[in-house]
Amino acid sequence: MTTMTVTKDLFAALRDRRSIYGISAESPISDEEIQNIIEETVKHTPSAFNSQSTRVVLLLGKQHERLWDITTDVLKAVVPADQFASTQQKMDSFRQGHGTVLFFEDLAVIGMNSTILAGARIGSGSLIGAGSLVKGGMTIPAGTLAAGNPATVKKAISGDSAWWIENAWKDYYHLSRQYLQTVIIE
Repeated sequence: MTTMTVTKDLFAALRDRRSIYGISAESPISDEEIQNIIEETVKHTPSAFNSQSTRVVLLLGKQHERLWDITTDVLKAVVPADQFASTQQKMDSFRQGHGTVLFFEDLAVIGMNSTILAGARIGSGSLIGAGSLVKGGMTIPAGTLAAGNPATVKKAISGDSAWWIENAWKDYYHLSRQYLQTVIIE
């Protein structure tokens, strides 16, 4: 077999690969083991920018369900009603899972009412415009502005805008803490 054939077969396998299985709330391993696997994976697996994500949030149980309830509510506001059935099916299937892992990179600012779906990567120093939808598997490069539904990169960020992003997290952090004090998650 020649190198060209092997390469072509590899590319075909990658292109045609699909993971088809029903998502279930059952887990063959403990929640503690899940957390350990995630911590070790993040610690030893650099991103495309050769740096580890600094924040990973593991949501299990009621917190996991609440995330997908919130995501569904947000999407209802932006997806036309006559097209929402398939979105509802997808959200229901995600909610049926055992948990959700959210990855965040340093210094990204996520605008209010934005939805970042599982598997999306937001690069350091980037800004996601308010109300945007970042689809699963999408990567927003470091230092860019992305917005829209679905989000697309609009421009590179520099100068005063870069300074603002580097410092604005403090305001968002304090506002999120105030908000979380008013929300009851059972």
